Amino acid sequence: MERVVLNIGGSLLWNSQLDAGYMQGLSDTLVRMSEHLRLWVVVGGGRPAREFMRHARRGCSPENMDWIGIYATRINAQLLISYLDSRAFPEVPSSTREAAAIEAPIVVMGGTVPGHTTDAVTAMLARDVKASRVVIATDVDGVYTSDPRTAPDAELIERMDYRQLAAMSSESHSPGGSYVVDPKACTVLSREGIPLAVVNGRALERLENAAYGRDFAGTKVGWV
Repeated sequence: MERVVLNIGGSLLWNSQLDAGYMQGLSDTLVRMSEHLRLWVVVGGGRPAREFMRHARRGCSPENMDWIGIYATRINAQLLISYLDSRAFPEVPSSTREAAAIEAPIVVMGGTVPGHTTDAVTAMLARDVKASRVVIATDVDGVYTSDPRTAPDAELIERMDYRQLAAMSSESHSPGGSYVVDPKACTVLSREGIPLAVVNGRALERLENAAYGRDFAGTKVGWV
């Protein structure tokens, strides 16, 4: 059975409040896929993480700020587990090695340690489980030439290699950005030779097609 690692952006789960309808649709999709694939899912922090960090006391160290974000991702992960019933391991692992050792149809986790984004966690988890592919689900349609939220002329890049993605990541990545993959994640996935798909996670059919290695609308990185 193929092993696939999914990264679910926190922005997909939260608007002004939890998007329960999306959470149910996502969980139904994951349960169906878990009949044919071994799934590991990394969940982002989204609005709760930003709100918690916004209310942190002035002078909070960068490390403590990271921990606030990490715990927000873990709460989101535990919440997703509650939707997955018995198909998911009931606890949130705190490291990629711990997650990789778990025997369950679906394993869900959040962040791990300060300094590692959930993109980086996803890549290291994919390395540890020897994943066939990685899917990053975000709130845009893939990787663009510039941020599509602020640049009307941004163009979707449908296919690229890791060298191109690394160049974009090093030039454009900033904390909280989601349209270019984190540089550390890019380095790990490139070194391991693991194909990456970046899709609009609200289009669950695209996420599912990418997870199975089928054709999909989005960005293919390192796909043969």
